[in-house]
Amino acid sequence: MKNIFCEAKVLWENKAHKESLEVLNKYLGTKLGNITIGEEKIDETISVYDLERVASNKYFTDFEAFLGHALGNNENLLVPYSHIFYYLWKIAPFNCLAVSLIVKDFSQQDYLVLYGLDEMGLKRSISENNDMIVEVLVDSAKKGILGPGMHHRDLPNYFQSDLLVESMEEIDDKCRGDLKGKLLTRLPPVYEEVSKDPVTAISQNSPEELTSRILYIIFSECCHDAELIGKRLEAIESRSRFGELIIESISYIYENYGEEDIYGMVSTNAARINLKSGKEWLSFLLEAIKKPSEENVIKLFSREDLKKIEICHRKIFESWERSNT
Repeated sequence: MKNIFCEAKVLWENKAHKESLEVLNKYLGTKLGNITIGEEKIDETISVYDLERVASNKYFTDFEAFLGHALGNNENLLVPYSHIFYYLWKIAPFNCLAVSLIVKDFSQQDYLVLYGLDEMGLKRSISENNDMIVEVLVDSAKKGILGPGMHHRDLPNYFQSDLLVESMEEIDDKCRGDLKGKLLTRLPPVYEEVSKDPVTAISQNSPEELTSRILYIIFSECCHDAELIGKRLEAIESRSRFGELIIESISYIYENYGEEDIYGMVSTNAARINLKSGKEWLSFLLEAIKKPSEENVIKLFSREDLKKIEICHRKIFESWERSNT
């Protein structure tokens, strides 16, 4: 029930930077037969990023920005980036990965090729690797997880990850081979078809997939912003078809899984690590979706969370005071 991407994010946010990267390395190693970033590169990757932290993209969390940095340099990688993208997208179909398709230079050689150590036999043809990326994105689009950025009235505007047609058109053929052409051929027709009834498309996802996604994009993405979390809960609109589907999915998890599994999902996917009971928290979430009152929303935060919110708000206020004196 734990999502590896979310587990790595929680570790990163709790200053366990090396352990965070090792969790992703281990997961990708089981899929690809080799770790993603060499052991000798992990400390170097983290230390260089620490110096560049100020330049992190404001639209992503610190962990997401780090991941873009760590995977953006092919000299760090022991496997082709397309393989990494494919398996990360399977567990984390989020905007931070979609953006990498626009900015990443796929034509760079990875570590093993650069240093003549390639013995894995993984496909390194840009065209063949692009097929892997296109297939996994098309599958997500068919299931309503990936969209063109023009959000349907039946969906909260934060639910879908975005890969805009305009963004696809900006992809540089020299750096990414035939990726642009394949995406522009395959994705727009799927977007158009799904837009007719996105809720039905989304219903193809399992209760586990939907619950995992909702927990991440409401709580983990919003960190300790109680106001934003409240707004995202309100946007679900429990009486809509989408809201009913989300309630059904979370209720399924609540009724069919035990405390250990639910605690694992909530503590990683929703980044709620100071819980007495994962199952109790999930019941609070159902209440908050059905009736997103301040009283119900506040139950979703532990005392430690509330302290962090108070500290965060105090820092914002102090910063505002300094800028206005």
